[in-house]
Parts: sequence; C-alpha cells; structure tokens
Amino acid sequence: MSRNGMRFWQKWKRPTGWRLVLIYTMTLLTSVGAILVAVWQKAPLWVSLLGYFLYGTAAVGVGYSVYTLVIYIPGLKGRIIDVMKRHRFTARLLENYGFRTVMEACLSLIGNLGYAVFNGVVAIVSRSVWYGALATYYILLTLLRSRLILHHRKLAKGNLEDERAQRRSEISRYRMCGAVLVAMPLCLSAAIVQMIVADQGYSYGELTIYVVAAYTFFKITRGIMNAVRARQNPDLTVKALRNVGLADAMVSVLALQTAMFDAFGGELNTDLANALTGAGVCAVTVCVGIYMLIKAKKERNENK
Repeated sequence: MSRNGMRFWQKWKRPTGWRLVLIYTMTLLTSVGAILVAVWQKAPLWVSLLGYFLYGTAAVGVGYSVYTLVIYIPGLKGRIIDVMKRHRFTARLLENYGFRTVMEACLSLIGNLGYAVFNGVVAIVSRSVWYGALATYYILLTLLRSRLILHHRKLAKGNLEDERAQRRSEISRYRMCGAVLVAMPLCLSAAIVQMIVADQGYSYGELTIYVVAAYTFFKITRGIMNAVRARQNPDLTVKALRNVGLADAMVSVLALQTAMFDAFGGELNTDLANALTGAGVCAVTVCVGIYMLIKAKKERNENK
C-alpha cells in the first residue's frame, strides 16, 4: 500500500472530530431518505433509483457507525463514569440503586400524569368510556407513585427514629401498593370491554407506530428486568416502585396491540386477541398485587 493510502487508512481507521460528525450525519440523512422513498407510493422512476443508492449508502453508513461505536464506547463510558462521580447528584444516581429507582419513578410519574390528562380530555370531548377508564387507571398510577416517592423521601430524611417503626412504615406502604394493584384491573376491565364492544383503541400514523412499538418493547423488557432485580433489594419502597413500573408497562402492551390491529389488522377479527391480551394484563397485575399482600403479611409477622 502506498504512503498516501496508509495515511488515508490510518485517518479513517479511528476517525475523530469532523470525520465522525460527517459519518453520523450522512448515515442519518441517507437512512431518513431511504425510509421516505420506501413509504412514497407510486414514486417516479428516478426516485426509485435514488432509493437504491440511499439504501446502499445507509447500510454502509450504519455498519461503519456501529464500528466506530464499538471502538469508542468502552473508553467513552469510562470517561462518562469519571465525570459522573465528580458530582454528588450523578454519583448517587450511579452508585445508589434506591436513589436511581426513585429518580426513574419521578420521570415516569410525569409521563403518567401527562397520559392521564390526555386521556381525560379525550374522554370528555368524545364521551368515550375507553379513554375515561384509561384516564382513571393512569391517575391511580400517578397517585400510587407519588405516595411511594414521598414516603421514600420521608424515610431518607430519617424522620422515623426507630428502625422497627421505619420498617413497619415500609411494610404498610408496600401492602397499600399491593391492594391498589389488585383493584386497578377494575378500571382496565372497563376499558377492555369498551374496546371490544365499541371497537375503540389507540391509533397512530404509519411511521409513528414503529417508534411506539420500539419504546413499548423497551419499556416492558426494562420493567420485567427491574422488577426481578429489585427482589434483591431490602427496601420495600424500591420493590413497590418497580412493581408499579411493571404494571405501567403491561398496559402499554395492550395499548400497542390495539394500535397495531388498527393499522395492520385489516379484516381480521381482533376482539378475541384483545380480550385475551387484556385478560392477561389484568391477571399479571392482580398476581403482582396478591404477591405483595402476601409478602407484606409475612414481613409484618417477622417484624413484630
């Protein structure tokens, strides 16, 4: 290989600065262009030909971008961790699982509140039982999360001097959370019945639904992983918050299914599938709530 070839290879073997910006920008632009061409119905011949070029360029760009990420992410991750450890808030977020759980719950609380307001407004405007039941469900999730977050903050401040009293307080909130989770499927059942009887549900655009689907799968996977991981944590408030997150993720699966049937169902009879998924979501939520009630009773007996 010539000297110029070697120099070119060294520069692009580990690209930095403007080269990285160029790679990521071109990958993004060609990927978006390829998607737009794909959804363009009855596109002219020149657009179709351009699409092949964009597909090829996007494929190369994605592959090269993944290559650069594999090179730089390990070192970048270490630098990010070092920066996070220099600040008190981010250090706690990195090292304290309970604190990280509460912060994630705060973000989810904002999302639940927004969903509750959105569904409530749509329910009033359209006089829809479906959206009204969902609004009630998300209001309960919001109240439940807020109670648990405030209780965790109270315990963190050490307002209860007696350690046994603190544990009894945790058990009480944990039991309350379990009881609410057992009752919450009543609201969801009303939404499911309305969904089947009145053929109602969520509806998204052709491109939006793919984003919603990706987020839903991420949400349910993370919800399950967090609920399992929290079992090793002695803090009952942390466990309760993770279980609430799982219940929240389960409802997202049902909402996604109704939207996917609306977009791709065609002439399929979707009532049975919606009924089975809805029953499964309700059953899982009730089982989690019953498990929490049983565990709370066991903890209460041990703490006497």
